[in-house]
Amino acid sequence: KTVHSITVAESVTVIHRSAFKDCAHLTEITIPDGVKSIQEGAFYGCVSLKEVNFPSSVKEVGEGAFGDCTQLRSIDLNEGLVHIGSQAFMGCQSLTHITVPSTVDFLPIALFENSGLQNIMLRNGLVEMEEQAFRGAADLRAVIIPASCRQVGECAFSGLENLTVVTFEGSNVRINECAFWGCTSLQTLTIMPTAVLDDDVDDDGDDDGDDD
Repeated sequence: KTVHSITVAESVTVIHRSAFKDCAHLTEITIPDGVKSIQEGAFYGCVSLKEVNFPSSVKEVGEGAFGDCTQLRSIDLNEGLVHIGSQAFMGCQSLTHITVPSTVDFLPIALFENSGLQNIMLRNGLVEMEEQAFRGAADLRAVIIPASCRQVGECAFSGLENLTVVTFEGSNVRINECAFWGCTSLQTLTIMPTAVLDDDVDDDGDDDGDDD
């Protein structure tokens, strides 16, 4: 498979499962307005893909859709996106920043696991992040959890050795066990007094948060 560039036809509404999986030479993809679903593994293992822009029509990104796209540096998630599948961006080692739109209320298992994220913007509208959502994203240094969030799953941020600042903007949130396990550089953890913590926030790092 030596495809370098793909322009999806304007009549296409679904990019099907594994459609371009392991196209190792693919560097760019143009997704037209009208595409509603990018299904499971559609671009998995496209190790040369560098940038993806979503049109406003996209509602769904399937499980592992961009997993192990190791050169993917930029991806623009559109407002109106509703569902992102587990491991959709797992192993995207060159992806340093991303904004999760307000229309996404759920971050699934291992969504950004072992990615290169340094900055992430979580919009108000997010309700829950599942276990291991950011596990191993070792370059992430700070995160703000929006007031809308009600649950942070087990090991959601585990192993983030460079994470120094975590701020919870809301008060009605459950932080599950080991959520920040292994965050050995964590210096400031701001949690509202009514937040519920299961077990220790971080058994190996600094679990003494600042209550505001």
